Amino acid sequence: MVKNMNAVEKNIYASTQIDDEFKDILKICALFGTWNEQNENEKEIISKIIGIEYQEWIKTVRRLLSQKSEYISFKNNVWKIEQKERLIERYSEEYFPDDINKFREAAVKILVESDPKFELESSKRAMSNILGVKTLYSRSIKKSVLETFAIMKSLIIKFNNCSREVSNSLWYIVRET
Repeated sequence: MVKNMNAVEKNIYASTQIDDEFKDILKICALFGTWNEQNENEKEIISKIIGIEYQEWIKTVRRLLSQKSEYISFKNNVWKIEQKERLIERYSEEYFPDDINKFREAAVKILVESDPKFELESSKRAMSNILGVKTLYSRSIKKSVLETFAIMKSLIIKFNNCSREVSNSLWYIVRET
């Protein structure tokens, strides 16, 4: 079958095969959008939603990177889902209530964290990194999670299996954060 395809068709076929093979991991990674490989909290919270230990599911992401997937990049120990909106839309029919509810709970945990540097005296706040005072979650993942809710809002009618949960999550995030 593949032999009779032109170059464009082969590229589309290969892209679809990669995505379908890895969709359960990719669809969750797309919701988070980014994570730092050196941040145990970020790896743990994503692993909890995927339901697989980090050392197992990251193999899939690394394999996608080695296959030059258009959806994955890695730089300075930070993984990023490229074309996040496109990927979320592509998998919108693959999300189920449990996926959205778990993501919402994780998002609240990420977003409600206050910056511990504000617990320091005002004269020491600028030195918070030197003093080892850090947030559990990076600004990048916080920003990306918030972007995901905007994306889900714009695509809400495409979430056939869980549009109510998506809608409820949007209100819940506003109320809880």
